[in-house]
Amino acid sequence: MMNDAVLTKLKELVTQDAALYRDLLRLEGFLRDYAAEHRREVNVLVTAAREGVPAELLKVSGSEVPSMVVDRLVRRLYDHAGMDQALARWAVAGWAAAFGKTVASGTPVYPPSPPAPFVTSPVPMLWDVATVRLVRTLKGHTHWVRSVAFAPDGRLLASGSDDNTVRLWDVASGQLVRTLKGHTDRVHSVAFSPDGRLLASGSWDSTIIRLWDVASGQLVRTLEGHTVTSVAFAPDGRLLASASRDGTVRLWGVQSGRLVRTLEGPTAEVWSVAFSPDGRLLASGLWDGPIRLWDVASGQLVRTLEGHTNLVRSVAFAPDGRLLASGSDDKTVRLWDVQSGRLVRTLEGHTNWVYSVAFAPDGRLLASGSWDKTVRLWDAQTGALLRTLEGHTWEVWSVAFSPDGRLLASGSWDKTVRLWGVAP
Repeated sequence: MMNDAVLTKLKELVTQDAALYRDLLRLEGFLRDYAAEHRREVNVLVTAAREGVPAELLKVSGSEVPSMVVDRLVRRLYDHAGMDQALARWAVAGWAAAFGKTVASGTPVYPPSPPAPFVTSPVPMLWDVATVRLVRTLKGHTHWVRSVAFAPDGRLLASGSDDNTVRLWDVASGQLVRTLKGHTDRVHSVAFSPDGRLLASGSWDSTIIRLWDVASGQLVRTLEGHTVTSVAFAPDGRLLASASRDGTVRLWGVQSGRLVRTLEGPTAEVWSVAFSPDGRLLASGLWDGPIRLWDVASGQLVRTLEGHTNLVRSVAFAPDGRLLASGSDDKTVRLWDVQSGRLVRTLEGHTNWVYSVAFAPDGRLLASGSWDKTVRLWDAQTGALLRTLEGHTWEVWSVAFSPDGRLLASGSWDKTVRLWGVAP
């Protein structure tokens, strides 16, 4: 159940400063100081503020918020923030109460139960996970970090954040090289082109996808079409795939910026995409649990992988293309045989939603990042849990291995990126 004591504190804070909802960092800081153990409630309330719920409630005259207003705000949180409808109603009612308002009796508001499942051959590394260590922490983002990606040469790391920026970091020194600005909403996904010259960033703003020149930081072009949850370059660099909550995957010509093809099946939000190493297949992870494998050349659906009981947030092919890993809100990581579509193994251990999965360059190690604030390292062949990395203070949204496999990056809602040494 949600802890309503947090709402009592919210009302006290708003009584003292009615405009607090406009300063998200102060709001988040005050709530976390009071209710550090209730991160979920704090996150929900701050997200609602970020989406403009308090401002809309203040426009309502009288002490009761009409049901149509409540429903509109709940829908906004669902559409824009991916928030469960019950959580969204709890947040709207909480903010209404903070302003001394009630919600219309015709609109039920109830705290939900705790989140049930939402439901060329690389040189082998000499792995010694017992020696994994934190190399450095990259600080600079002013809001949650949702995505991290290494450049193909391993010298740069890109990070995308809810502060609407993309940042480029020097991996060797940890210094910030450049901040790419232009997005007007959260940056959900970043990806380098195979030659390292371009960086794609996918956002929920009006420009959707931006392509940047890595060397200069200049904007090359924008691609518009749908709200983006994930982006990925094809191995040859000619195509860029984007996933969206509109239920489609779009393939774009990188040089022309033109839409080449739209992949769509039965309507379901798409939260992750990945190309196979040979570029022939594209995997997409869906809101309701299935994974679709598409033929890139024809746009035809090859097969659907079923087994997850909730949202699939991340998909990744093994370097040899034989296995596909998927991370889900059902708290599991699953490994699939790409050719047959058979479930090979289910990896269990995370205690909350799995946001990201990534294979090491030699395919022997698999990393996963989770809402439970940990990064876990798995033996991709046996499924054995090798190591749990702790240190992030909020959810881990993204993990990525460096091209040489010696570093692992993790991006978190604690606004930092951590670099871990995972090989001698």
